[in-house]
Parts: sequence; structure tokens; C-alpha cells
Amino acid sequence: MRLGLVIAAVCAALSAMNATAAPAPDDAVTSYPPTFFEGVRPNTALDMVNALPGFSLDTGGGVRGFGAAGNVLIDGERPATKNDSLDEFLKRIPASSVARIDLIRGGAPGIDMQGRAVVANVVRKTDDGLKLTTAWQETALYNGKFDYGLRLEGTKRSGDTAFEGGMLLANGADDGTGDGPRTITDPAGAVLQSGLDHTFGEQGTDKFTGAVETPVHPVDAEAHFTQGLPKLRSHWGVDYYSAWRQTFYYYDEVDVQRLGTWVDAFFEYQPRPDLALKIEADNLATHGLEYIREFYDPYRDVAGGQLSSIDNRSPRFGPELSFRLRKTFG
Repeated sequence: MRLGLVIAAVCAALSAMNATAAPAPDDAVTSYPPTFFEGVRPNTALDMVNALPGFSLDTGGGVRGFGAAGNVLIDGERPATKNDSLDEFLKRIPASSVARIDLIRGGAPGIDMQGRAVVANVVRKTDDGLKLTTAWQETALYNGKFDYGLRLEGTKRSGDTAFEGGMLLANGADDGTGDGPRTITDPAGAVLQSGLDHTFGEQGTDKFTGAVETPVHPVDAEAHFTQGLPKLRSHWGVDYYSAWRQTFYYYDEVDVQRLGTWVDAFFEYQPRPDLALKIEADNLATHGLEYIREFYDPYRDVAGGQLSSIDNRSPRFGPELSFRLRKTFG
């Protein structure tokens, strides 16, 4: 009987240890809904990520976003674009498009942790739905007439694409008219004619606008070549990334970002397994990110709309040469 009690006690103790060592799956994921971030008034997903408790954003480094993966996932995956840094990618996600942010510790089903202990997963809304804003204004004038104004605006976002539309119907009085005296004199000041003016004017405004904003990034190719040199205990390689451009369309503006062909090369010497020296040359084609902004007055693709100015920034970013020494201990 006493032996049975001892065995039962040991089994109970082992069960308790197992229960402590294996936390519930939900313990690995902490979800933060949009209401959690209301205090910081976020505009973008980057603002929300920076407000996560106990979490520090790591963009992963690397040239043009290539290199080690950062510690933020988008819908459970690494961001598809490789031409922007992680923080720039997060800036393009409006806070209103975020359904929640999951803080994942240790791992979760279907999540690639990229070798990190903690990652944040930004989960976007699949469809923001249609948002409508209406405004009505009624103005009483001195002569008993009434002016009015009706504004209707709608927005909808689906993925990376935003749709916007607006309508304005208004009628307003010309404040350069009215009732009052009118006098005509000669150069000496003698009155030639006098009387009372009774004038009144109104102007109607009917305006309809629409826009679609979406990144256009049709081609993004890359090629990598690596060759081992066993006799020299070394290897070298070249990385090639194709030129690309993306365009954003607005009511009165078109923005273009363009980058030319990007070429990197490296040589790594490894005299023994625990020691390596690597030399890297980045951006051998000396290309920089070009920004082109076209401004229209008053709007694009409407009657009378004309291209008013073009702002073209073409910075040149020269090549970089870096040396990296790696030593493994233990």
C-alpha cells in the first residue's frame, strides 16, 4: 500500500513537471488589436510595431533590403518586396488596414521564425470595406437667400490598392456683389452721377473626382553566381539585381521611384573552419534611387488639367567596400 502511494506521488510530480515545461500553445502568441494602440494615434503599421511592449524592430540590414531577414512578418510571411527596407514597407501599410499584430515567442504553427526567438506578425485586413463621409452646409444670406454645399467622399482599400472618390455639389454667393451707394466724379471731385447699386451673384460648383493608388512593380529579377576555390581555401561570387520602377497615382500627382541595375561581388577566404575573412563590394554600377514627381493643375485627366511641373531627384550612390572578419569560439 505504501509503495503504491509512493508510485502515485511520483507520477503526480512528473505530470506536474510536464505541465509546467509545456505551456499552452496560446502562451507563445500575444495578440494586440488596433484598440491597444489608440494611445499613440498610429498612422502606419510602423508606428504600431514601434509601440509593441518589449519589442524592438530589427530591419535585418543588408543592401537594398537583401541580407538577413528582419524580425517582422506580414501576414505570416517575409515582405515580398526586396527593394525597400522593412521599415519603409511598414510605412506603406496604413494603421486602418491592420487587423491585429501578433507577438510570437518561440514559434507558432505555420510561422517561419527566421531563426529568431521573437517576431512580430502584422496581420492585415483582407478588405477594409467601403468608408463614406458626408457633409452638408447651409448658409443664410443677408437678402433672405440660402446657399448650400454637399460633399460626399468614399475610400476603399483592397490589399496594396486604394480607391478614392469624391463629389462636391455647392452653390455660393459672390461676395463682390451687394447693395450700396455708387458715385462717379470728375477729377476735381464734382459728382457727375450717383445712385444705389443692387447686384447679386452666385456661383455653382459641381465636381467629381476619383483616384486609384497602387504600386506598379512589374519586373524584379535577380541572379547569383558562386564559385569555390578549394586550393585557395576561398570562394567568390557575384549578385545581380535587375532595374525596377514603381509608380503611385494621386489626384493631382504621379510619383515614380526608379532604381537601375544593382551588382554586388564578394571574395571570402577561410583558412580554417573557425576563421573567415570576407571582402564585399556593393553597388558596383553606382546607381541611386531616383524620385520623379509630376504635378498637375488642377487635377489629372480632367478638362483643363495640365502638367505644371516635374521634380526629378537623381542622387548617385557610389560603391561600398567592406571587410568582415568572423571568428567562432568553442
